[in-house]
Amino acid sequence: MTSIRECEATDISKLNLCNLDPLTENYAHTFYCDYIRKWPTMFIVAENQLGQIIGYVMGKVEEDPDYLKILGDKYLPWHGHVTCLTVSPQYRQMGLAKTLTDRLDQACEKENAWFMDLFVRVSNETAINMYKKMG
Repeated sequence: MTSIRECEATDISKLNLCNLDPLTENYAHTFYCDYIRKWPTMFIVAENQLGQIIGYVMGKVEEDPDYLKILGDKYLPWHGHVTCLTVSPQYRQMGLAKTLTDRLDQACEKENAWFMDLFVRVSNETAINMYKKMG
């Protein structure tokens, strides 16, 4: 059974199963700690019955500075952002990425975010297709 929960500082050293994927960005330890500190409800992990982290999503809420309002429709108001979403290869195609994204979306809604955005490598067709299916 897989459990979905907020990430804790002690989980950072357990992200290796996911971070070995070449499409997953790897960050400095302090970067992960900053997310836990600033956006604790938006750093969510999937943990298997052995206590291994098999997937995670890191997100935040943000907006462009006021001086960029001159950009008109390109100005980004208060919104959620997916910083990283990854699932360990052996646990893919089980709906974990969607579950993690849905949990992040719920956390963003609690923060009154207008929408959620993300960046995906053009070479990551699997992720692009998944996000298209999600709307």
